[in-house]
Amino acid sequence: VIAAAFNSTFVLLLTERVIAEVIEKTQTKPYLANMISRSETNDLIQELRMVSELNPPLPPVGHDRKDDYLFAHAILGNADYLVSGDRGVREVERIGEVRIVSRPSSS
Repeated sequence: VIAAAFNSTFVLLLTERVIAEVIEKTQTKPYLANMISRSETNDLIQELRMVSELNPPLPPVGHDRKDDYLFAHAILGNADYLVSGDRGVREVERIGEVRIVSRPSSS
């Protein structure tokens, strides 16, 4: 997904919440912290900011508060797909015009 955003295959929509989660996970998850330095994480975040659209924060919506922001930003960003490895997110399958998938189609 990130490589496709860098190649301008699509527009990557990000939020400060997603950026904060990337930073937190790469620092607190041992398997990530051992592979990715803080400097590399900071470089990645800077590059992601350059190739993405940053969506503003939204108030919580829906029943599952931890995932609502993903659905809301996908809709507000007019995304074709919401790509997630989270089973709970994928089970929604579609929200509005947004298809929820584990990887984007090759079309």
